[in-house]
Amino acid sequence: MFLKRSGFLIVAKTTLLFFSALAINFILHELSHAVAAYLLGIKSTLFHQYVNPDIAHATKFQRLAIAVTGPVFSLCLGLAFWVNYKMNSTNSARLFSLYAAIFGISIFLGNLFATALGGDFHVAAIILQIDRATQIILTIIGLLSITIFMYNIGAHFISFQISNYPYRQALYQTGLLKVFSGSSPWSMHSG
Repeated sequence: MFLKRSGFLIVAKTTLLFFSALAINFILHELSHAVAAYLLGIKSTLFHQYVNPDIAHATKFQRLAIAVTGPVFSLCLGLAFWVNYKMNSTNSARLFSLYAAIFGISIFLGNLFATALGGDFHVAAIILQIDRATQIILTIIGLLSITIFMYNIGAHFISFQISNYPYRQALYQTGLLKVFSGSSPWSMHSG
């Protein structure tokens, strides 16, 4: 019973860390658009999931700055959380920082991937009158970058292998360890 309960608590804590990191990234990304608009003298409305700047009378530079601020801020936030992840020793703080770093960097790379499709970098490409072929090249670069990034980030999740037996057994009983590793808790080596 204890192991099932502790397994549930582990899953709940991990899920809470995941969604907290995601929410913080989304909110700060959109808030950075709003702050950029404010600093440039453009009125904007911050909604739950997006910002609606009043760009009817904005200059080309103002529209461009507002568009790229979100992804660039997300990248900076992701890199800051990456540094925190590398420096932190507490498991919960490390996992939260890893999640937040992944989301921040992925938001930037996702916008690069979407250059030819939509999103912040697409808006910037339209403002800068970047031709369609170049947008497609940027999209391919974004796709390759995010694929390589996500592939390489997997090693950092492996570093969260649980080395003490009760914790591993709790995860195994919830089915998570078996699903992700395909092995029993007794056959895993500590990382």
